[in-house]
Amino acid sequence: MMDQNFPKVSVVIPAYNRPLLLQRAIQSVLNQSYRNIEIIVVDDASTEAIFPTLNTFSQFNIKYAKHPQNKGLAASRNTGSKMAEGEFINFLDDDDELDPSKIEKQMNIFLNSSPNLGLVYCGYRYVFKNKIIIEGKPRHRGHILKYALNDSLTIVTHCALIRKEHLLSIGGFDEQLMSAEDFDFWIRFAKFFEYDYVPETLVTYHLHESGNMTRQLQNRIHVREIIMQKYKNDLIQNKQALSVHLCRLGALYYMAGDRRKSRHYIYQSILVWPFHWKGYVYFLLMILDFLKKGTLEHFGTLNYGGNKCYY
Repeated sequence: MMDQNFPKVSVVIPAYNRPLLLQRAIQSVLNQSYRNIEIIVVDDASTEAIFPTLNTFSQFNIKYAKHPQNKGLAASRNTGSKMAEGEFINFLDDDDELDPSKIEKQMNIFLNSSPNLGLVYCGYRYVFKNKIIIEGKPRHRGHILKYALNDSLTIVTHCALIRKEHLLSIGGFDEQLMSAEDFDFWIRFAKFFEYDYVPETLVTYHLHESGNMTRQLQNRIHVREIIMQKYKNDLIQNKQALSVHLCRLGALYYMAGDRRKSRHYIYQSILVWPFHWKGYVYFLLMILDFLKKGTLEHFGTLNYGGNKCYY
């Protein structure tokens, strides 16, 4: 148990039209063993009433802000960050949960570290229909830019506890990105600050059944291309990371039905980094998919119990 003499942590919860799930998320913060916490709910122009949920926690003095129009996750997180009084910030989506010891275990690392440590993360579990289907474990600490660039940093946004002054110093999240804003943030943050981790799974990330798969695929392709252009110079100097991005872009194009672009990017991936074995695997999967359609689909979807969800 930690008291008010320890640094304050601000938990920022972007919310949009999910008041019942928001209640679960808030409760997971109130259950934290680390006690010096403030909660900030940023309503991203919900059309459903959020206040009845917040009123059930009226004794906890939760901060609240509402955007006049929907701006997306990046903007909501930035709004909350600017409102935060804490020295450290934890982001939590309104449908997800933190384990009770999460913040305390991460703060123990911060309290015994150098000021250049900017972020402490942990493992996560993906849950679909109340069943754990994936667990991601932290693997990299220190200066981890090369891992952030090649998309091998095992982290979701809620896993991270971030030093606020460092977060604000790089401008927060890129509000031009409608997805993958966290991936972009990890790269920019890793250019200046060190990472560390708690080697435990302390966050629950809830998956949901997919909506418009075509639109989601096109969005993922668009964002992947933006990221590759944004970090073009970094990727040119890191051929292995560039190969990874080309591979994944090729798989996404294949799933979207554009076989020509898919072949182009997967070939380029192999040419850029011939030692990247996944390029050859993707190429083989394209051939197998030609014989049995659907082989490549698992690169963007997760099938569990006959239900399809998107992640």
